[in-house]
Amino acid sequence: MLAFTGSVFLPHLVNFLGATDTVRPFSTEYARWILISAPIVASTTVLSQILRSEGSTIYSMAGMVSGCLINVALDPILIYGAGLGVAGAAIATGISRLFSVTILLMPFIRRKCVINLKPSFFTPSKEIYSEIARMGIPTMLRAGMMSMSVILINNIAAGFSDAAMASVAVANKSLRMVASAIMGFGQGFQPVAGYCYGAKMYGRVLKAFRYIVSIGAIAGLTLGAALGIFAAQVIRVFSSDPDVMELGLVLIRSQSVTMIPHMLVMICTGFFQALGKPVKAGVMGLSRQLLVLIPSVLIMTHFFGLTGLTYSQATADVISFMVAFAMVVPTLRELLALKKKSDTL
Repeated sequence: MLAFTGSVFLPHLVNFLGATDTVRPFSTEYARWILISAPIVASTTVLSQILRSEGSTIYSMAGMVSGCLINVALDPILIYGAGLGVAGAAIATGISRLFSVTILLMPFIRRKCVINLKPSFFTPSKEIYSEIARMGIPTMLRAGMMSMSVILINNIAAGFSDAAMASVAVANKSLRMVASAIMGFGQGFQPVAGYCYGAKMYGRVLKAFRYIVSIGAIAGLTLGAALGIFAAQVIRVFSSDPDVMELGLVLIRSQSVTMIPHMLVMICTGFFQALGKPVKAGVMGLSRQLLVLIPSVLIMTHFFGLTGLTYSQATADVISFMVAFAMVVPTLRELLALKKKSDTL
């Protein structure tokens, strides 16, 4: 339904997302094929999450990684070899996702999973939908607000120049590569924390949290430093425009410095979801995007122009971390009290 609606209103959608006159034709061509493949992309995400939730992380990883490798291999073939240009990149994404769906379905077809995919097992009820909504809405809000913040930043950047918009896009893609690595650890942490919390093994929850925070901090420091040092080389992969290079360096390096706070906010959000605390997870999901990032972008751009825009995301990371710290400390104290109580029984 969303793919169909997006296709019908595609020109308006592209304008809403912040496309300038220069990039509008390319954006429209790319978006058209991406919308066609949207049901496949959604299926990939659902199957991957089902496998991960029951502990089949190897199957989930195999499906997602194999699709990424196919995408990387097909991009140059379809873009340059077949002469499809921007459409080739979108088609490559669709084909790679179809490959991922095929891989992810194999464990279910071969009955290697706890969960079986059968129409007869589809028994919708108020209780099931309520539970799904209770834990899914925080993620939906976080993803939705992330999209809204990207739209806002793109529109503001487009008001300065095409180079500013391109710099924002390059910086976000570069930083997403680093953030995705930590996100993988965070997603692996969630079922462990959830299982242990449900089994009242509060000591293991605390131990797992300390472990993932340590991993996140070390990885954030290491990967953030590497990205900051090699920022120029990363930008050259996407563009050789000197204006894009100048602004992109500031964007990437400012956010590389705040990579540790950014990672810890992601971990805390997953932590609250794993413990079945949807309100806290929802607040965390909204804090950086709606409550912090969007105001930071608007206020800093208003007073400092393009300079304010370049530093607004790093500022949002620091403020969001303070919010996360204030929320996670009482939860950790609660877990510690529960652990002491269970140890005395």
